This record gives sequence, structure tokens and C-alpha cells, in this order.
Amino acid sequence: MGFIAIIPMISSNNDILERKEILMLGEYPLVVYTIKMLKKIKECLKIIVITNSLEYKSIVEQWDIEVLMVSNSPDYKKILGNFLESIKNFGIFSPLFPFRDEKIVKKAFSLFEKNLKNIDFLVSEKMEFKEKLLDFNKAFLFGRIEKYLKETDICKAKMLVYPLVEEDSIIIKDRMSFELAISIYNKRKSQKILEEKIKKRIKEKYKLFTEAADITLVGHSIFDNWNLKKLKNKKVSNLGIGGISTEQYQKFIFDQKIIKGKREIFVIIAGTNDIVNKNLSYLKISEQINKLIDSIYENYREAKIFLVETPSVAFRIDRKKEEIFLLNKVIQKNLRKEVQYIPVNSYLVDTFGNLKLEYTYDGLHFTKEAYKKLKEILEKEIKI
Repeated sequence: MGFIAIIPMISSNNDILERKEILMLGEYPLVVYTIKMLKKIKECLKIIVITNSLEYKSIVEQWDIEVLMVSNSPDYKKILGNFLESIKNFGIFSPLFPFRDEKIVKKAFSLFEKNLKNIDFLVSEKMEFKEKLLDFNKAFLFGRIEKYLKETDICKAKMLVYPLVEEDSIIIKDRMSFELAISIYNKRKSQKILEEKIKKRIKEKYKLFTEAADITLVGHSIFDNWNLKKLKNKKVSNLGIGGISTEQYQKFIFDQKIIKGKREIFVIIAGTNDIVNKNLSYLKISEQINKLIDSIYENYREAKIFLVETPSVAFRIDRKKEEIFLLNKVIQKNLRKEVQYIPVNSYLVDTFGNLKLEYTYDGLHFTKEAYKKLKEILEKEIKI
């Protein structure tokens, strides 16, 4: 079963932030992010925007969406009653949640369908009823059209809450929340730019990915920035890619099977670009690293694999040393027995656990002195 999606855009002179539904957030007016999100969901059978503003109507129609002109207080039962024969379920989606994505909505609708016998509505947050009316200013509200039309006392309705977290739950209410949305949008855009740089760097190093080598370095910028040709008199193939996460290394490199040629030893460094993703738990990062290791063994069964401890940082706002130390414990605990773990922080940090300032130029990346120390550590730990 699917649902009809209603997007309410009721303009009011009392709004704290005027015409917020059509304010430009990056490339599009705010409402367009809800429209584009719904168009990605196959269960969404129809999209209708209801509005009391001809200006809003003119904007929305540019995205090939049906618009229904209504009063300042639309009759939702009357609107939904027109679709009772053709569609069983409805969803109301406020256009003020630009970061609520289709994955969350799909999961919420699936949960609603599974609990149809026990609930009347599924909402994104607990409702406070006013004058026995539903509050449609939510990220989403799902219901059965027939049940809703028959409902006489909405206060007695059975609600199931599917809460949103962090960025998904941000609603544009005033100038401050809109400025926050701009900041998040710019951050996400910079992540897309970074991904393009990662792909470009992989292409630049493509020849290295296909050549045989004694020792292969796998990881992020700590390796990518290292001009290392030999280690223990063995040829080194430096496949480090600046800015890359463990998941991206898996997706863009191992899943694409671009590493070729005879290779005996792999040295991996990972974790620091994963920890900035607050949606990843330490265990999940550990699992991603193990998946990377599994991919190496699939192609190089006799390979010797070494995992370098995630280095500490110094006074960074995006990464904390305490988080890195906890991550390292989880990684080490869950690491495959065949893989040798190489501790480095005992050589690189000060008495407070910070990366020594002589070893970093920005609190994260290594100086020449740090690379000298790292080479000493690897030559000591790697037994050939």
C-alpha cells in the first residue's frame, strides 16, 4: 500500500519568519526539499500542496506538483475525503524540515503499516492537542484516511511516535533556525566537494593501484601526505587517499577491485575520518575496518596485514583525543587475530595525551618529524 502526501503551505501575517516556506536554502526554495524527498519514495502515490497563497502556488507548480487553493484554516477531512476510494493512507509533511530524508520517511511508513491494527496515527514527535485538532506542523504524520474521517475525538486517538534525531529534526521557525540550516547545508555541500576530490585523487594514483609492490599503504591523508618510497628496503606502494573515510575506501576502491598486482604486506591506517561522523558508533567503525581487512584477504590470502593505531590529535574542535582513545580500544578488541596491531600514540603524544606539537602543523596532520618517528615505529614492528 502507498499514501497520498499533503504538504501544507499556509501563509500567515503572524509568522515570525515571513514566507519561510519559500526562502532560498542553497539551490532551492525550502518547500522543494520536501517535494524532491517525496518524489524518491515509490510508496508516495500522489503529492498535493495546499496553500492560501497565489505566490506559493506559482513557485510550487514549477516542480510539476498539483496545488489546491484553500482558506487560512483548511478542512483536511474534506480534502482527504476526495481520495478515499483510490488511496487508503495519507501523510502530512511540513515543508519546514529540509533535512528529513526519504530513508527516514520510508522506515516510518513501514512501521505505520506494520502497526495498523493497533494505532490510528504515526507521528514524528509527541503531539499536544489544541481544540481537539491534529497538529500538522510535523516532519510527518501518517494515518488511514477512513479512520481519520470517522474520528470524532482526536484526543483519544492512538499515536505511535517515530522520533527524529539531530539534523533530521531541525525545523525552520525563525531566523536563528534558518541560519543553522544554512550552516548544515554548506557543510553537506562541502562533503560532496570532498567526495569529488577523493575520486579525483584515486584517478591520479590509478597507476599505483595496478602496480606490484612489497608493502602497500592503505588509508587516509596521514599516508597520502607521506613521501615514502621504501620501508625496510622494500618497495612501498602508497595508496593513501586524503580525506577518505573507511566506508569510502571500501566503496570506491575495494568494491571496485582496482587494487591489482602482486602484494605481500598491507599497512592500514583508519579511524580519524570516521570519528567525525556522529552517526557512526565506535563498534560500527570497527566493523567497517574489519570489512576492509576482509576485502584484502579475499584477494591476497597470504598477505600480512598490519593496522596502525589511530593517532591522537591536538586541540581540534572536530575530533577529541578521548574519543580516539575509546575508538582504539574498540578496534583492538574486535580486530581479527591474524592482523597485527601497531601502537603509535605512546611515541607521539605528550603527558596529557595530545599529539605533540612538533609532530603536527594543524593538530591532525603530521610534520616531517612525525613521519620520521612513524617510519621508526613501522620498521620496528613490521617483521618480514
